[in-house]
Amino acid sequence: MLAGAAPGRRGYDSSGRRDQARIRRAAALDACLTLFLERGFAATTMHAVAERAGVSAEMLYKSIGPKAALAKAVWDVTLAGDDEPLAIADRPVLRDIFATPGAEAKLAAYASFVCAVNERLAPLAAVLLAGGSDAAQVVAETDAERLTGLRSFVAHFATEGLLAADANPTTVADAWWALTGPDLFARLTRDRGWPAQQYQNWLATMLEISATTS
Repeated sequence: MLAGAAPGRRGYDSSGRRDQARIRRAAALDACLTLFLERGFAATTMHAVAERAGVSAEMLYKSIGPKAALAKAVWDVTLAGDDEPLAIADRPVLRDIFATPGAEAKLAAYASFVCAVNERLAPLAAVLLAGGSDAAQVVAETDAERLTGLRSFVAHFATEGLLAADANPTTVADAWWALTGPDLFARLTRDRGWPAQQYQNWLATMLEISATTS
């Protein structure tokens, strides 16, 4: 017992409040994604999101921030596929990819991961790309984060001795960044009619070519 604590008195348990806050946040992000896809970025207001989610606009501003911050939070949850507070690099799927031996198998696994992510992200990416300056800020931030992750992956490739001897890691990371974006996924699958599996197979091949040839 802590010194001075009253006998039999229990400490305050804030877990219930945290759970409720997480439920409200998840509802807000889900409502925001739905409205973005229905109305677009510019036509979606914070009040509309709050009304759809059954929360107050004040709660959105205080717990998440303005609409650009809300869009970034929606992006992060869509990217991950859930709202667990775990960085993408620390998730089991990425750890398994890093542990996979051999360039071909590793990049096939990575292409599968990217394809699944882009199936979720492509509709949201299209909304943000058409959303004006505030949305462009979100796109730029997510692009920068993706490039950082790919540089780390290329560094891992180099450490494993899987890059071509004269390959430039910066150039390889740039190429992988261009190949793995949701906009290219959408252009091939939506505009050109490629099945997702065809994109995945093509991506694995292109990633390997850029990593293992000079």
